[in-house]
Amino acid sequence: MPVAKPPADLVKAIQKEVKGDNDGDTLSDILDRLAESTGVTMEFIVGTPAGTTVKGLRAHEDERVRSKAVKLTAAWKVLVSKTISSNKVAKEIRKTGGTAAADGMALKTTVFRCADDTDPSWAGCTRISLTEKSPASR
Repeated sequence: MPVAKPPADLVKAIQKEVKGDNDGDTLSDILDRLAESTGVTMEFIVGTPAGTTVKGLRAHEDERVRSKAVKLTAAWKVLVSKTISSNKVAKEIRKTGGTAAADGMALKTTVFRCADDTDPSWAGCTRISLTEKSPASR
């Protein structure tokens, strides 16, 4: 059985394929492996080109690639939502009514809340957005 590639390598393979042959079969296979990868975290999705790379495939000419990219994007949105909602910062913000700041971060908008966290459209959701505090305000 082949050794599983890390998610970052799979994203690089997608980027290389898009710049090269843009083959639907290859991209479909890479998306399957990325969906099955256990190393995908919120930090990986938002801190690397992974999210935008997969999101860009939602307009691909191959229906299989489009469909898998849409499903993977929806799954990642749920993962990010659950991670944020269980995050210590989100709990503190809820506890203080949206005024908390933690670990050198300042609240920019409201806490991320969804009526139904399984809804991939994210209807009725608001997002938590943290920005670094300036050194003078620490």
